[in-house]
Amino acid sequence: MSEFSSIRLPIALHSHAPEVHASEALDDEQFAAQQVAFIKILFGYVAYLRGWSRETPVADAFLSTFVNLLETLEANGPGEAHGCATKLQQIIPVIFPGSTVAAVFASNGAIQVVDAASAEKSGEPAS
Repeated sequence: MSEFSSIRLPIALHSHAPEVHASEALDDEQFAAQQVAFIKILFGYVAYLRGWSRETPVADAFLSTFVNLLETLEANGPGEAHGCATKLQQIIPVIFPGSTVAAVFASNGAIQVVDAASAEKSGEPAS
């Protein structure tokens, strides 16, 4: 069983309740199957957004999902959320080589997105 019996949700997902019950423990194979199902549902949402003439339906769907997942992680495990965000920050340049956009973690825990190339030109620190 998961270490969490219930999971606090970010305010954007409070439609019915501020928390939900955690699922039963999943092994790697079960998790992978759920992950594939989730991605299929997410792309179905992309099709819905495209039908409503959203200019960037894929970005709209995935970005909101990432934000909700990170906010949920922050609400339930702030240390893990910071670690996840740090790993994500390391992964993005590998996926998008040459990208100059980076996230900077402020001392109050806020995340600020900066363009590293612009920060260098202005003399501001990029990280």
